[in-house]
Amino acid sequence: MKKKRAEYFYGPVYSRRLGFSLGVDLLQKKICSYGCVYCQQGATAHTTLQRFNCVDITELKKQLNVILAQKPHIDYITVSGSGEPTLHQGLDKLLKAINDVTKHKYSICVITNGSLLSDAKVRQELRGADMVMPSLDGYDEKSFQMIDKPDKHLSFAQTVAGLVDFRKEYQGELWLEIMLVKGINDTQKAFLRFKELVAMIKPDKVQINLPVRPAPHTKKNLMPAMKAVNSFHKILGAVSAVVVAKPVKSKKHFLDDCTQIVTTTLKRRPQTIDDLANGLQIDYPSLKRCLSILLKTGKINENKKGDKTYFVFA
Repeated sequence: MKKKRAEYFYGPVYSRRLGFSLGVDLLQKKICSYGCVYCQQGATAHTTLQRFNCVDITELKKQLNVILAQKPHIDYITVSGSGEPTLHQGLDKLLKAINDVTKHKYSICVITNGSLLSDAKVRQELRGADMVMPSLDGYDEKSFQMIDKPDKHLSFAQTVAGLVDFRKEYQGELWLEIMLVKGINDTQKAFLRFKELVAMIKPDKVQINLPVRPAPHTKKNLMPAMKAVNSFHKILGAVSAVVVAKPVKSKKHFLDDCTQIVTTTLKRRPQTIDDLANGLQIDYPSLKRCLSILLKTGKINENKKGDKTYFVFA
């Protein structure tokens, strides 16, 4: 039976942080060093720190050339996808291949959970990225274990040390992401400790993320109170904190915002619902309501291609 060809790219999709982003999915399925409680892709069957080569560079360059021939609007090429991208062995070669094809026209961002930054080889391979967005959800070992559920060979201290070492060596833009989870890292004690950790790591920006998208493997309410989020933002104000993925005040406001963003995204390129959900950070039920409104008003159309349904700007 012929092996199905890997599709390495999705988008470009609109991102509130990076503008129009062409996503690069290296792993194709969830393979990760963490089993985060908030992960929208579900539970991690088996965590791993074992790196492996999972990308056919020749095929990746071929697919990228096809995409660029269509002259899409791209602000960033974003390496993230289904699992932890630093598990791919040879990120430096991959980043070079992308730059060879694009002639350095687009900035490259790598979104990582930061778990492998204690590995000097991983830090070296990431130097070719223009921006790196690692995460740090725990403020001590207990919260680290509760939120990220890391591989058994990982410790909180090791993870923080890797982030500190990476900042010392990396010359590009570094944005640290912190996901706040109700009842675990949304206290004043946690916020004050995070401030100390941020001062150690010295990122260019801190992104306060919220679990707005449903995690299919839990029914718990993970969303912290906005009072706590605002308190954290105030505490981190001196280190250039920015809040992203903030819940909207009303359903109407959300739908207005959602339909506008989806319409803007589809003007650039047809997308599947998975493309839109991944790129726009909108949960599936809300996105389906938004798409239904746009279909009824004739602003978008459906286009079936094989087993996929693409939404197209009318």
